[in-house]
Amino acid sequence: MTSKASVSNLVERWRRRRRKNFHVDARTELRSIVRGQLYWDSGGDWRDTVLVAGQGRSGTTWVSEILRSGGGYRAIDEPFHPGRLSITREFKPRQYVRPGERDTRLLDPATRIVSGRVRSPWIDRYNRKLLPRKRIVKETRGNLLLPWLSISFPGMPIVLVIRHPCAVVASQFALEPDWQVDLRRFTSQRSLMEDYLEPFGDELEAAATRGSEFERHIFAWCIENLVPLRLLPEGEIHVAYYENFVTKPLDELTRLFAFLGSEVGDDVFEALQKPSHSTRKDSAVVRAENPVDSWKKAIGPDRSDRAMEILGYFGLDRIYGEDGLPRAGDAAALRFPLPRGHEDAPPANDAGPV
Repeated sequence: MTSKASVSNLVERWRRRRRKNFHVDARTELRSIVRGQLYWDSGGDWRDTVLVAGQGRSGTTWVSEILRSGGGYRAIDEPFHPGRLSITREFKPRQYVRPGERDTRLLDPATRIVSGRVRSPWIDRYNRKLLPRKRIVKETRGNLLLPWLSISFPGMPIVLVIRHPCAVVASQFALEPDWQVDLRRFTSQRSLMEDYLEPFGDELEAAATRGSEFERHIFAWCIENLVPLRLLPEGEIHVAYYENFVTKPLDELTRLFAFLGSEVGDDVFEALQKPSHSTRKDSAVVRAENPVDSWKKAIGPDRSDRAMEILGYFGLDRIYGEDGLPRAGDAAALRFPLPRGHEDAPPANDAGPV
């Protein structure tokens, strides 16, 4: 693709998002960028950082905004996104790093991020705290980094936001009809294949070469959630279910804030009622529909059945079924076995350097 075509594509994608999103227009974005730079982060301890991770359209923005309403947090938005910070140029999209890896090209920029020693118009554009001592890092491209980040920065709270895969994909397609997933970003990583994905090689190859775009999105959902759930020990990660924030918010908020060692305040409930800055104009929330199962009409029964089949390969049907609600009370407490037929292989927890 030529440079001219690339620019035209980016402009068209921005225009589509402007039409679909409440908060995307040039003047609002400019004001947000300028306002976001007005702060002094006097912290520096990564244990004062909460990492909120998940896939795009899974509710990470909403959850991070809810958390920021309850304390003096600086907002750091998607710092591992390619191109937002010059110091993260060594990170590749959807990169997996083995726990214990000490490559300074990766560790040094990650240290600066989680310690708050970074500044950029892009990562700070949603910040509204002038004198923060704590921070919330929201990241939608870093699920495969979570085990490595947990080992590298002990004591840093990690919140993994999970939403039903069909709901995630329906929202992704509604925002960007041409939203594509390249499964080679996963299969080309040798360490990721050795530690997790070799048992799924045939299924991934079939999906990459002959499968539908929908199937590739579901496989990506499985990979990006399986890795942190299989390797992060219980107690070091909090799994927050998007659906529970909708259906039983008090219980879910109490669990989340207890994990962070604080209580749910009135400001938190007010934030819970507000659409996030990434909410689409045509979203189920705006249309007063149930966001838990509004995806069913868009996805249809055949694709829903196929999604459940793919989740079954990975054992992730223990978390979600066709009804759209989470089956597991705490997914972080589950122990996900290797796929059926591969039970004699070494567990992923024993793979790679420590």
